[in-house]
Amino acid sequence: MIGAPLRPARGGAALRTLAWVLLLLGAARLLTLVAHEPLAGYANQFDMLRSSACLGLWPDLADAAQQRAAHPQAPVARYLRGARDPANCYPSSAVALTQLALGADRVLRALHDPDPGAYSLRRLAALYAALALAIAAWGAWRLRARAGALLLHALAFALLVADPFNTLWYATLYTEAPALLGAWWALLGLAVLALEPRPSRGAWLALIAGSALLGAARVQHLLLPLVFVASAWLVRRARRLPARGALLACLAVALGCIALAVTIQSRHPTLGHANRIDTVFGAVLPAARDPVALRERLGLEPACDELVHTNWYLRRGRDALAECPSIAAVGPGRLARVLATEPRTLAVAFARGLGMSTPWRIPYVGELAGGHHARLAPGPLGLHASIADALAPRGFRFHAVLWLLPVLLGLGAGVRLLFPPRRPLEIALAFDALLAACGAIVALGWASSVLGDGYSELARHLHLAANAALAAWLLALARLFADRRALPLRALGLAAALGIAFGLGHAALRLPLAVGVLNQPVDERVEGDLLAIEGWVLSPVPLVRLELRFGDSEPIALPTAPDPVVAGIYPLARGSAALGFAAREKPPWPPGRARLPMSLTAVDERGTASVIDRRWLVDARPLPDAAIPAGSPSP
Repeated sequence: MIGAPLRPARGGAALRTLAWVLLLLGAARLLTLVAHEPLAGYANQFDMLRSSACLGLWPDLADAAQQRAAHPQAPVARYLRGARDPANCYPSSAVALTQLALGADRVLRALHDPDPGAYSLRRLAALYAALALAIAAWGAWRLRARAGALLLHALAFALLVADPFNTLWYATLYTEAPALLGAWWALLGLAVLALEPRPSRGAWLALIAGSALLGAARVQHLLLPLVFVASAWLVRRARRLPARGALLACLAVALGCIALAVTIQSRHPTLGHANRIDTVFGAVLPAARDPVALRERLGLEPACDELVHTNWYLRRGRDALAECPSIAAVGPGRLARVLATEPRTLAVAFARGLGMSTPWRIPYVGELAGGHHARLAPGPLGLHASIADALAPRGFRFHAVLWLLPVLLGLGAGVRLLFPPRRPLEIALAFDALLAACGAIVALGWASSVLGDGYSELARHLHLAANAALAAWLLALARLFADRRALPLRALGLAAALGIAFGLGHAALRLPLAVGVLNQPVDERVEGDLLAIEGWVLSPVPLVRLELRFGDSEPIALPTAPDPVVAGIYPLARGSAALGFAAREKPPWPPGRARLPMSLTAVDERGTASVIDRRWLVDARPLPDAAIPAGSPSP
């Protein structure tokens, strides 16, 4: 009954005991990683520069010029206080929590510190671990009356939150840790709101504080607090419970996070330019059946055609903003309106991203300080073994189902919340609210990554969505067995959702999914008779040939060989296609030193062709002596 007090259910002692064992196991996973020697983390100073600039906290390196350079081989454990850099500062909840850790560090230094000049990121990791343990303890206390809910909370903590693919972010200035902890805190608050007879102040505070941590973590998460506002409103509406003031406070926090994100983007226009270029030229236009027609619909000038397959980091010697100034006006609204009528382009863009999103534990970044791409070992009793490593090498269909099922279940749960029964059960309402929130996080995570950042560091940008997907799977399995009387009907619904997800994943294999990078030539200038062609390509479907074409000439088949480095970075390709290629070809230059189009196409075993790169080559060879006018200085 809705108005009945929440009393401990009879029995369940074994479930509670198991729950506390799992909570202790999760705590052990956290603490042993934080105390690991050497330091384990992802402190590679890529995007961490934005936090360092706010804090004036820089890697302790002998060469000061290297403080802002990437060092992916291994994290730097010690940081030094220095000058702030307002021009590159991006405020976030990660910056605020690091400031808190620095404040605590100053208190400790005032008492005693043998090395007052350096700050260890291990102390920041300890703060995140303490916050995670506090959230876990709060959730266990509030859910203690329901053995099943307590056990589900303990499972999520031990298996997901405490997994190294999450906790390795603790010893870092990145935003992943506060985003994950904020989302988890908000989800716990939402669960307690649905389960309690009356909405408590503590549950609303958890929802508000978690949403603030999440929404203020990074620009890509600006809409996620609204997910929790909507979910809380639907729970309140279904339960007919008063909480208008708390709901307005939650909405105010969400709007504040959006305002912070908009302010950051307005102060740092380069961030928006980079994201648009990565999205339009690196992901959307290469996925289109007719890139020229899609470019026209986006309102871009014809000169932009030559920028397809470039991005902010692989520019090929081009200046996208100078050559295609209209790209700055392609905002999310225009892109969404155009792509709404391009379902195939959307499907190709997201399906290609699926093949690049599997390495949740970033394989190209060292995890142990002082090593060279050294990885964290499983540790005692396998405490540091990661579910990410087990999922990464699975097939394309597996990953399609892994991501699509949470979205489908979230849609179904959202419909049930919109049209609830007259007297809904608290446990059913809690499952629906959590599934709807997790499904929305997955969907918005993919949208903000592929359509907001292109494929740039895709696996890292999908970190929160990956956790939401796994949480949704855990919720779906728990809901299946929560009420044995409804087991057949719920099993049928879950089987239907699985069938749809599998069917969509299978259909996606017929799309042009191959992607690749042309490392040579670096730009489009050709200074010799022979052109070095070198790079790699990967595809979920095995490839049969790689074709190089100059202009309208006949295609040239390039020799390929398995590339273990690429296969190591993208585990999904191990059983399919991760190929490297290298060749030297003589371009058939047209008369008059005109520019020469070049394209590289991969063809898979199903006959599907994917253009992985296009270039407009420039003949930069020295003019022959006969072409030099008389009286001209010697070259």
